[in-house]
Amino acid sequence: MDEITVVTTVTQSEPRATGLQVTIYNKSAFPARALLSSSYRYYFRREGTAAVQVTPGYTQGYPAPTAAKHHSGDVWYVEVNCAGYTIAPAGQSAHRMDVEFKIGVAAGGTWDPTNDPSYLPGTSVNPKVPLYEAGTRIWGQEPDTGPSPSTSPGPTVSPTPSTSSSPSPSTPSNGQRRNRLPGVVRRQ
Repeated sequence: MDEITVVTTVTQSEPRATGLQVTIYNKSAFPARALLSSSYRYYFRREGTAAVQVTPGYTQGYPAPTAAKHHSGDVWYVEVNCAGYTIAPAGQSAHRMDVEFKIGVAAGGTWDPTNDPSYLPGTSVNPKVPLYEAGTRIWGQEPDTGPSPSTSPGPTVSPTPSTSSSPSPSTPSNGQRRNRLPGVVRRQ
């Protein structure tokens, strides 16, 4: 399990809006580190031309989400900037931050959260909500970016066939085969 994660909970599912609770958890331990300038983005698709509405909910005195911003194509995002708030593995409430908000459209608009890049039903650890520290992504994925750079596979090594005609060290010249344990000889 990751030491720093983002969990999303769908708190309201309405015909024209989705209510969310987004929680950052910092359980870092090796080494423990404080998030001092963090932010995250919740990505969604805009259907139609109706105005997007972002409404802050209960924020525990923490920051409210920004207005919707365009990402690319029909994908938009809401950002919550937590700079100035410390999220550290220092106690029951200090290790997390909860922010609630609602994203939707004005009357007459079309809303379908199931095709949103960051949407997961229910309550889930959500890698589709990227978390940043001082502008650098430290957890999660942005839409269409693939896996985090730290999880890329290493180089592939192909074995090279040996062309040596010398006897193998496991087969002595007297025809006896040696076990891998030193001093133990096995006869065939």
